Amino acid sequence: MIFLAVFLQVVSSYWCEDFSTICFFSSKHCCRKNDVCQRDCIGEPCDRSSDCAPGEYCCDGQCALNCSSCLSHHDCGSGEYCCDCYPNRGGKCAKSCVGKWCGLSRKNCAPGEYCCDGKCALNCSSPSCSSDRDCPSGNSCCGYRHLEMGKCARSCIGKWCEENNNCAKGEYCCGSNKTCAANCIGEFCSHNNHCARDEYCCGHSLGFNAGRCARSCIGKSCKKNNQCGWPEHCCGSTNKTCALNCIGEFCSRNENCGSGEYCCDRGGSRIGKCARSCVGKSCKKNDQCGTGEYCCSDGTCASNCIGEFCKYDDDCAKDESCCGRYQSRYNGTCARSCIGYSCSYYYPYPDPCGSGKYCCNNKCAFTCIGESCSSPGDCASGQSCCDGKCCIRQRCNSDNDCNSTGHCCGIEYPYNVCKDCVNTGWIIALGIAGPFGLFLVILAICIFRAARKDRLEAASRRASRERETQLATTRSTICESREIRLSTIINRVVESEEEENDEEEEEQQHTPQEQPLHFQNLEPFPNQPPPYTNQPPPPYPNQSPSSPDQPPPAYTWLPLTPCQPQGRISPPPYHSQDTSSELSDASIEMPPHVIFRDRGNVDTYI
Repeated sequence: MIFLAVFLQVVSSYWCEDFSTICFFSSKHCCRKNDVCQRDCIGEPCDRSSDCAPGEYCCDGQCALNCSSCLSHHDCGSGEYCCDCYPNRGGKCAKSCVGKWCGLSRKNCAPGEYCCDGKCALNCSSPSCSSDRDCPSGNSCCGYRHLEMGKCARSCIGKWCEENNNCAKGEYCCGSNKTCAANCIGEFCSHNNHCARDEYCCGHSLGFNAGRCARSCIGKSCKKNNQCGWPEHCCGSTNKTCALNCIGEFCSRNENCGSGEYCCDRGGSRIGKCARSCVGKSCKKNDQCGTGEYCCSDGTCASNCIGEFCKYDDDCAKDESCCGRYQSRYNGTCARSCIGYSCSYYYPYPDPCGSGKYCCNNKCAFTCIGESCSSPGDCASGQSCCDGKCCIRQRCNSDNDCNSTGHCCGIEYPYNVCKDCVNTGWIIALGIAGPFGLFLVILAICIFRAARKDRLEAASRRASRERETQLATTRSTICESREIRLSTIINRVVESEEEENDEEEEEQQHTPQEQPLHFQNLEPFPNQPPPYTNQPPPPYPNQSPSSPDQPPPAYTWLPLTPCQPQGRISPPPYHSQDTSSELSDASIEMPPHVIFRDRGNVDTYI
C-alpha cells in the first residue's frame, strides 16, 4: 500500500490533472504540448506561447524565457508574430500570441486571434476592438471610445457613437442621444447630419437641438431652403414654412419662392406672390419679372415689348431698340429693327437706329452709301458727302491715294478726302456685269428658239407619218374589199358558164343537126342584143350622144395593179358617179372599173 501511494503521488505530480492545464502541485506548471507538470516548461515543445509556463514564450517550437525582441510583426521570422508588444516597449516573437496582452486592438494578436478583454484569444463572444478591422467578418466594432475598448457585434443599435462610422452597416448615429439606431425619426437634432440617410432636421431654425428628424419638413418653420427637405422650398415673406412649391404665397423677393418660381406683381407694392411666370403682372423694372421676361412701358411683364412706347433702349426687351424716339417728344416705339423709322443725325448718342444701322436723311437704313446729301451731317458716321451722294470717307494726301477716277479734295476740314471713290466702284462693277448679263440673255433666247424649232419639226414629222399610215391603211382596206368582190363574181360567172355548157350539150344530143344559116340578110329580132359585142354602157348624163351609125371606140386592155384582176377597163357607170365635189376625197384616187360580160351579153361592173 505504501508503494502504491508513492507511485500515485509521483504520477500525479508528473502528469497534468485530467489532461488539463492544472497540476496537482501549485508550484508546477502544465506544459501543454506533452501534458506534463514541471516547475517550468523551458525546452518543452510548443505551438504557441500558451503551451508554455507563464513568462515563457514559444520560440522556434520550444518554450524559452526570452525570444528575439520585436516592435512589430515584421521584425519576426516566418510563421512568428510580435506578442506582448506594449507601447514604448518591445515584444517577443512567437508563433502565437494567445494569452498575451493586446490592449484595445486586434492588430496586437496573431492572425486568426481576437483581442478579448485585453488579451489575445482564439475565440471570444465579444472581442475587444478599436475598429471594424479588429472584428470577424460581418461584425462591427461598437461602442469604441478613446482609451475605452469597443466590442465586436453584428449590430450596434443602442451603443454609443459619435458619427455614422461608429455604427454597423445600415445604422445611423442619431445626434440627440449619440446612440446607433436603424433610423432617427423623431430624435432631436440641430442639423441634417444628426439624422439618418434620407432624413432631414426639420424646424431647427428655432434654436439648438430644436429640430426633429423626419423624412419631410412640409409645414415646418424655416428661414431658408436648406432648412427644408428635398425638393421642398422655404416659402413666405414673414412666417416661412417648408412646402413643395410656393405658388400663390406672399413674397418680397425671388428668394422667398421655390426653384423656378418668381416673386411677381410687385409693381404696386413690395409684396408680391410667387408664380412660375410673371407675364401680365405689374412691374417697375426687369428684375421684377421672370427669366426671359421684360418690364415694358405699360408697367407689365411680357416676353417682348414690340410696339410699346419707350424713351431708351433699356425700356425694350433684349435684341430690341427704341426706334423713332425723336419724332414725337422723344417717345419712340420698341422694335427689333429701326429700318424706316425717323431719326436725327444730330442726336448720335444713344444710337437712334440701333446697332449696325445708320441715320440717312432722317431715316434709319443699313447704309447711307449712295443716299443724297448736302453735307456730311446727312450721312452716317465715318462717311462723307461726295457730289451730293454719301460715300465712304477716305483720307488722302494726293490723287495717288485715290483710285483712277478719284481725286483728293480738301472738302472736309482738317482732312483731305477722295471724291467719287465709292461711285466709281459701282460704275466699274456695272460695266463688267452689264455685257456679261446681256450675253447670257441672248444665249438663253437662242437656246429657246432652237429648242422650239426642234419641237415643231418633230411634231411635223410625227403628223406626216400618221397621215401616211392612215392612207396606207385605207388603200389596203379598199384592195382587200375589191379582191373579195372580184373573187365572188368570178366564181358565179364560172358556175353559170358550166351550167350553160351542160344545157347545150343536152340539147345537141336530143336535137338533129341543122343547116347553117346565112345571117347577111337577116333582120334583127326585137330582143336581139346590140350588134357590137363591146358596146359601152349608156353615156353619162352630161355627155353628148354619139352618131347612131358611128361605132363606139375600141376598148383597150391595160395591166392592172396586183390587187385588181385582169379585165376590160371602162369608165365607171353613170349611175355610180358622184358629181358633188364636196363629197370627193382628194387623197383617195378612184380606181378604174372592171367589166365582165357573160354569154348572155350581161355586163357586170366591179
